[in-house]
Amino acid sequence: MSITSGLQVGPINHLNSTEAILPLYSMYKSLVHKKLQHLRNDEPPEYQILNHLTPNQSRTSIDTLKTIRFNDLDKLKMNYNQNIKIDIQLTETPSVIGKEPQIFNDDTKEYKEDDYIYGYATIENTSSERIAFSVLYILLEGVYQYDDKLTHKIISMVDLNASLVNENLPTTQKDPIDQTCIVMNEVLEPHIKYKRFFTFKVPQYILDANCSHFLTNHLYLPPSFGGAGKFRDFGIDYTSIKYSINSYLIGETKEEFIKMGHGDRRIRIIPRNYNSNDPSIVKNYQFFHSRLKQELRLYDKKKYDQMISKLFEIKEGTCNTDLEKTFTVGEVRTKVIISMHEPFTLRYTPPISKHPDVNQQIKIPIKFESASKVKLKSIECELVLVTVDSATSSIPFMIVPDMIFNNSHEDTNFKSIISDPYHKLFKEVKKTLSKNNESFKLGSYLYENIRRMSNLKCVYHELQIDDIDCKVNYDSTQDNQNENLKTKLKNINNRKPNQERKTKSLSIDAVVKLKSMHIKKLDKAVQYNRFGGFTLIPNFQTCYMARLYFIKLILKFSRGKQVIYIPVTIE
Repeated sequence: MSITSGLQVGPINHLNSTEAILPLYSMYKSLVHKKLQHLRNDEPPEYQILNHLTPNQSRTSIDTLKTIRFNDLDKLKMNYNQNIKIDIQLTETPSVIGKEPQIFNDDTKEYKEDDYIYGYATIENTSSERIAFSVLYILLEGVYQYDDKLTHKIISMVDLNASLVNENLPTTQKDPIDQTCIVMNEVLEPHIKYKRFFTFKVPQYILDANCSHFLTNHLYLPPSFGGAGKFRDFGIDYTSIKYSINSYLIGETKEEFIKMGHGDRRIRIIPRNYNSNDPSIVKNYQFFHSRLKQELRLYDKKKYDQMISKLFEIKEGTCNTDLEKTFTVGEVRTKVIISMHEPFTLRYTPPISKHPDVNQQIKIPIKFESASKVKLKSIECELVLVTVDSATSSIPFMIVPDMIFNNSHEDTNFKSIISDPYHKLFKEVKKTLSKNNESFKLGSYLYENIRRMSNLKCVYHELQIDDIDCKVNYDSTQDNQNENLKTKLKNINNRKPNQERKTKSLSIDAVVKLKSMHIKKLDKAVQYNRFGGFTLIPNFQTCYMARLYFIKLILKFSRGKQVIYIPVTIE
């Protein structure tokens, strides 16, 4: 069920799954005439009206706003007038006429959900001629961008009060601070600069119409991510999530509307409200897997049974349980248990050098069975950053940790667990359908989801963590805290087994210190390569991208090694 299942929102000018329009409440009520309930069932969000205008607003302008549909803006032709200059400034506080604005140009400024974004746009006609136009838009927009060509709109909010144009009103009212005109009609006078104040409130969610699969966690506003810039967040080179304040000046020819002018200001949004612990998120995949198995077996059980057995399956009761891995060291069968009763979490660290949060630690409780027969030599640790991406089609299900790594089998990853099996199945299903076999009927729901799963891509980044402090408890005897782990394990391995027990118990609390984290295989002496020189954005999942984190625990024994992947949430 969608987060906004109680939200009565009809289609807004042919709203589709790639565009989410969030108008201010006053605009939505006045122009769309739909009932809007706030996502948290409290009062509608309030927005300060900063440029107090006469209620005699332009009827023509309102009609133009209705005519130029928001999701048509991207389709309008660009015919920019070089004499129109649009500039956007951000301010610390709401701008007020006659008061010096507190302008800031700090690119590291970050907004989170419920924060207000204040600022103003200036529009100037630098020519000696009057320039007529139809309407001005000022919007907060977010897009998922792929390869600088394909974009999917995440959010588009318009400040109606800043965007409306007032015709037949005198433009003599000026801000004494900079002599800009604060009233606009539908003509830009020569060598005159106009100013429009705006206020936006960062939403917690995007509209549920944005996700055709009705996945709860796809409706959280995702963080700014990837793309060329000063923030090193280990994004994929060709994809990004971007937010900006955009201003469009729209003109009209005899045939169509056109974009006459444009100004933008990139902003950084890092929400903190993502929830990855909802057990209901796996239900969609379980339903799909069950139906797929039934349909394919009805057609050709022998042919598809083997393929189906290779598909990832979520078993009941596997969410938020302890991680257990059974393996053989030499000829000894043993088990390692990682307690997951409390989720492993890290606080988000902004991209600021020497930020105090670099001193964070993660405590990992590890229990070994048959400890007297397997000699543990050392413990190593890495943080693995996982980015799942789908540019051409939306991700139909939540990406759960077991889709990325399977601790029950060595050398498994997203490609072997998800991509390859679904690619093979899709290839075979497509081949069967191409033969026009009337006995083989597979609904679009199953077919499209097989295709989408086969197209998913996954990129990994590894960060090495050098400093691990371990507290060892062996046979109910605590260790000497002054000894390092290597010495502690050596002493344990040299001890004789307790004659009263068939096996000896070994518990280790591994305290992983993130201050020692750095990019693997790069020079850790360089600040840019160490924790604090890069940023780890919070976990998120959207229809086109997901970011997950794992602690990679490497246990080295006298004979071989074992690797365990532990999910971690950054919030």
